[in-house]
Amino acid sequence: MTTNRIDGPRARARRGRAALGLAALAALAGCAEPSHLIGLTVAGGENGFSSSYPGSTVRLYPIAVYSDGVVEYVAAETDWVSSATSVATVVDLGSEGASVAQVAPGEVVITATYQDVSGSVTLTVPPP
Repeated sequence: MTTNRIDGPRARARRGRAALGLAALAALAGCAEPSHLIGLTVAGGENGFSSSYPGSTVRLYPIAVYSDGVVEYVAAETDWVSSATSVATVVDLGSEGASVAQVAPGEVVITATYQDVSGSVTLTVPPP
């Protein structure tokens, strides 16, 4: 009876050459290292609140930054937290970003989190 050796030295060599060929093809096609999330920027709020009246709002927008330089608006998948709800509250607006409403004078840090990566912005609520 004849037995075929599927995992003999020749079979291993063929698989090794095939794997090297696929890696070379991927490199030539520009499919090098996959991009990964490296940071989250919170845009908006640069000018602070437009008035000192309680309830005035600022809109914030989360921007994901990837290792290949790509940036992406990721509001629909972002969670928002206020460090001091007695100073300002934050409302998640889904794909529209977040709205921060001032409550009382003081300083507040608003943090956005997307895929376990966080970014924040510090806002000052002026006295009336």
